[in-house]
Amino acid sequence: MITQIYSMKSVEEALAVIEAGADYIGMAPPQRLKGGVKAPGEISEEMCLAILEAAKGLAKCVLIASNDAILPGVNSSPEAPGNCCL
Repeated sequence: MITQIYSMKSVEEALAVIEAGADYIGMAPPQRLKGGVKAPGEISEEMCLAILEAAKGLAKCVLIASNDAILPGVNSSPEAPGNCCL
């Protein structure tokens, strides 16, 4: 069974769910929505990068976005535009 936990808000939270057995963790990076509206669970670009670095080699990371503007230098999945599994 694969376990996925989404909406990580901090490095500590991500490491705790990985330690609890999560195979995949998910984050909502800045969505750059019209009018400056924030998506539910959205965290800063810096926090996304910090979580990605902390989780490297421990769990797969999924970035969940409502558009293709995920993070600079990170491309979305061709199978699921707006989502990226790292």
